[in-house]
This record gives sequence, structure tokens and C-alpha cells, in this order.
Amino acid sequence: MGKNPLYLPLALPFFILLFLFLILLFPLIIGGAFSRFFSPQMAMLLLFLSLFGSMVNVPLRTVYTRGEVLTTKIHSFYGFLYPDITREFRTRKTVIAINLGGALVPIAISTYLIICFSPALSWRFAVGIALVSAVCFKLARSVPNVGIAMPGFIPPLLAALIAILLTRGMGPSILTPALAYVSGVLGVLIGADLLHLGEITKYGSRMLSIGGAGTFDGIFLTGIISALLV
Repeated sequence: MGKNPLYLPLALPFFILLFLFLILLFPLIIGGAFSRFFSPQMAMLLLFLSLFGSMVNVPLRTVYTRGEVLTTKIHSFYGFLYPDITREFRTRKTVIAINLGGALVPIAISTYLIICFSPALSWRFAVGIALVSAVCFKLARSVPNVGIAMPGFIPPLLAALIAILLTRGMGPSILTPALAYVSGVLGVLIGADLLHLGEITKYGSRMLSIGGAGTFDGIFLTGIISALLV
């Protein structure tokens, strides 16, 4: 990550498209899933803080690992090329950070939504988070020099389905979109990021951002789409 904690989690064209996508969906979000929990001003603040906060990573700790590195040098001899492969052991530094828009803001929103409901409903949140976490753990893959990556559209569909099943028989309820959001967001964070932190010793990536890079799109889209789907 270096000394600069700011970076785009997506390529600039995709980041702009995501911004435009959010603008188009904002009236639905305000009038639908979160209208019972947040004022329009607060909802707008949280949504844009999640998007633009994705560029900010807060360093937590630095981990040093020692591993084998292959170095290839090409030598030319009378027009013929010969590869020379050397093996060395080097100490690699990995900075573990937490993303503002992809982790801290969603965790704060999820905590608030859980508090809004009575303790008797908390088991539904626990079950939803556990199920989404298990699936995300299986889907997530470690990518060298990137971090953890996973398909972005499976978690929101799964979270919406689980929320509908867990609130079946309750009639129209504001619990359903809240459950979809919390299960999806925390499920991705736990299953895709936290449970894969140990793999930094295997790949030696320079940075592993919890809620950033490869999982930001999954977390952000899960939070928005899963709540809208229900």
C-alpha cells in the first residue's frame, strides 16, 4: 500500500459507472428499503460515504513473512536466449488495513439496523450472517498483489433469498430489507475477507485491505441490491 492510503478500489471507468448507477437508484433506495430507518439526507450521506470512502484505507498492522521468490533472467549467447532461474528467500511486508467505505461504514450501518429491532429477532440476523459467510468463504479466492476477490452479484441474491425465507410468515415487514442488508454485508466481510486473512503468508501481497479492492464491489452491491430485491 505504501505511504498513500488513498486508492480507487475499481478502475476509474467502472467507478464512474457505479457512481451513475447509484444516482439512478437513489430515489428507489430513499422511498423503499431504508425509508423507515434513515432520513433522506442521512441516507444520501451514508451511500456516498460508502462509495467515496472506498478510496480510504486505515492501516491496522504490518505483517512480515519470509518466503521463496523466483527470479528469471534472460541471457543471450550468439543470438540464442537462455533463461536463468534463481531461487531466493526474501522477507515480504504485508500491510493489513480496513477500508472506510467497504468495511467501517457498512459495519456501522449494520450495527444500527440490528439495534433497531428487539433482541428476540437477533437470531435471524445471526443465521443470515452465518449462511452468507459460509458461501462467501467458498467463493472467495486470493489474488496475488490484489487481495481477496469474489463474484459481486451472488452475495446480494443469496442475502435477499435468505432474508425472505427467514421472515416468511411475518407478513410485510421492515425486517426483511434490514436482514438482507446486514446478512449480505457482514457475510461478505466475514466469509470473504476475515476468514481468508491467513492466506497472506501464502501469497505475500503488499496489502490486504478488509472490505477493499476485490471485495468492495461485492460488499457495496450486496448492501444496495439485496435490500432493493426484497
